[in-house]
Amino acid sequence: MKNKGKNLLITLAVLALWLSVWELAALKVGNAYLLPDVGRTFKALFKILSKSKFYLALFSTLLRVLTGFLVSIIIGTVLAFFSYRYSFVYKIFSPVISVMKSTPVASFALLLWVALSGNAHTVAISFLMVMPVIFQNVYDGFKSINRELSELCDVFEFSLKKRLKLLILPSVFAYFIPAVITGISFAWKAGIAAEIIGYTVNSIGEWINDSRQNYDTASIFALTLVIIVLSVALEKLVKFLLSKARERSLYI
Repeated sequence: MKNKGKNLLITLAVLALWLSVWELAALKVGNAYLLPDVGRTFKALFKILSKSKFYLALFSTLLRVLTGFLVSIIIGTVLAFFSYRYSFVYKIFSPVISVMKSTPVASFALLLWVALSGNAHTVAISFLMVMPVIFQNVYDGFKSINRELSELCDVFEFSLKKRLKLLILPSVFAYFIPAVITGISFAWKAGIAAEIIGYTVNSIGEWINDSRQNYDTASIFALTLVIIVLSVALEKLVKFLLSKARERSLYI
């Protein structure tokens, strides 16, 4: 209990420090269009949070991003499994994965903008940014399975259930969990970037675009704060769910 209280005080002190730095920097710049002060930004934030339309846009963005994220996990994991089992599958898809990993978000967003509608555009960009990470990590997880232990399982004729519990899941989870935690942040940032570039209606990206067109820098800062807070919250939620999934895997 004491440690929790101490950690909370440290967190608040660090937050106060950076808010002070922000305020001093804003005073030094002296131009709200370039760098709004803390008070102006939080005033804009409360104004945004008071509008019901904002929550609808927020929910729509979350739905698009999470759809792309979940599809990337499913396809990335399945493709990694078949690439591990059949080397020709890996040879076929590894160049595509390399291209996906190397291409900037903005390039994909612009290339797909004409071909896809707003909803599909965001889902596709979230998928394209996360799937290579999931694929490579899960593939590496399968490759890390101890061959000697695998042969031992063959000798003792372990059931699939027992193999999953003792051999496969521990190896794959060690690589899968970091990929998913990293992936949710990638999906969130890439999805919102796609909304901004694609002018997606009813989205956080639309709110940022409107603020930019009105030269409302304070609102852009406020929306960025919302994006950061939700990114941290999503990452913590994913960590919690994965820890529960890992615990459950021990009781298969």
